[in-house]
Amino acid sequence: MSRKFVGVAVLALMMMLPAAAMAARPCPVPENPSIGVMGHAELGFKPDQAVLFIEVISQEPGAKQAAQVNAELSAEVLAALKKIKSPADKLETSGYSLGAVKEYDRVRGVNILKGYRASHTLKFTSADLDSMGAVIDTAVAAGARGIDGPNWGLADPGKARIKAKQAALLDAKAQAEALAETAGMKLGVLLRADAAPGSGGMMPMRAAVAERSAGSSLEPGSMMVSAEVRCVYSLVPQK
Repeated sequence: MSRKFVGVAVLALMMMLPAAAMAARPCPVPENPSIGVMGHAELGFKPDQAVLFIEVISQEPGAKQAAQVNAELSAEVLAALKKIKSPADKLETSGYSLGAVKEYDRVRGVNILKGYRASHTLKFTSADLDSMGAVIDTAVAAGARGIDGPNWGLADPGKARIKAKQAALLDAKAQAEALAETAGMKLGVLLRADAAPGSGGMMPMRAAVAERSAGSSLEPGSMMVSAEVRCVYSLVPQK
């Protein structure tokens, strides 16, 4: 065996020894190990407020006439609603519009003026959810021609959002504890917690409507509030 071959073999062996030693050495534990998780929660809340939009519509040949007829109809609807509303209920104007109504003539290729349309929208807010059916029936009987809602909601949505975020934080902690145990570690302190953008979002529920002999019957359902929280916990070795 030549001296040149022996030298190459020895050099290769020397290069392999550090790599073998590193492979046999266990992976070092990071100096400050941590774990990040995303906690999620979705809670249901019973609505304690209802908002109903009532539209009074009139269409006449002239703008002045449409506005006048609408004012008369609105006065009748308002008077009827004021008779059944409680002192705690809110009744207010949320919008008013007056504009021309046109129809396209395909033969002549022009828009033809058909009259003017006035629309007065009232907003009825109440904590008495059971009264919404009677409010709708009263408004329609008095001359209202458009109903939107009721939209069920919460008078203080902030409390519901806080509860949802608290539940999301507990979910994150439970996940982190399970992962830490699986990794042979123990959960340490909470290093960081951030609510995800849009966390605490609320999904308003529309009314389910059923017809009955006495009028409209409505069933509120539930308000769903969701939240996500990103948490980072420290990890400590198990004793």
